[in-house]
Amino acid sequence: MTIEEQLKNEILNNYKSVRAFTQKIDIPYSTLDTIFKRGIGGVGVNTVLKIFNELSLDIESIDKGVLTHSAVSYTHLTLPT
Repeated sequence: MTIEEQLKNEILNNYKSVRAFTQKIDIPYSTLDTIFKRGIGGVGVNTVLKIFNELSLDIESIDKGVLTHSAVSYTHLTLPT
């Protein structure tokens, strides 16, 4: 299973829908849809941080190919826009 598939499953396990999740973290639905279709590479760092922080996922698990949960909050790492 790809990272994107795992991410979608994680979202749907925790939220009623992908749209509900995007509204919760205030990102456009189209951004997340693009991640699912084209991959997480190339997505802005702030967006990835928002997604992973909300789902309590370890951002370093992307490189491992298996998403894992983390107790670390990435909110303090948000880059200026």
